[in-house]
Amino acid sequence: MLARHTVQWYAIIRPTMTFHGPTHLLVGEQELERVPRIAIGSDHKTAEHAVLHCDHKWRVLGITTHPSEAEAKSRVERIYPDLAGAWVHRPVSEQEALDYLNKRDAREKCSFCGRRPDEVTNIVAKGKARICDICLREFQARIATSSL
Repeated sequence: MLARHTVQWYAIIRPTMTFHGPTHLLVGEQELERVPRIAIGSDHKTAEHAVLHCDHKWRVLGITTHPSEAEAKSRVERIYPDLAGAWVHRPVSEQEALDYLNKRDAREKCSFCGRRPDEVTNIVAKGKARICDICLREFQARIATSSL
């Protein structure tokens, strides 16, 4: 899911900022409390907007989704009322996101079709060779039909 979202807005939540929980976001069986970092990302395929609740190193602790950027920001600002002036706009184009993912995952792509790990369910690797679950299913289907 994370690879589908490109960051549009982010904010660092200072300790002096007000926190009006609850977040209504369960992680495991516990409600996620105050976090030090928040980002809003958009999904170019579905047009949904995700609020990424992050730790100090921007590791995602929990995600909520919203139909619009305005609704995502509004939800976060109800939880953190002092946040409205702290947002940093950092729009990332779909091409910038794809360029980043292609560079990051250059050695992890399927050796047969070139799909990245975020585009498939699983990739099996042996040495430098990699094959994704989609290619495996296609090869299995070809083998099954060729042996008839």
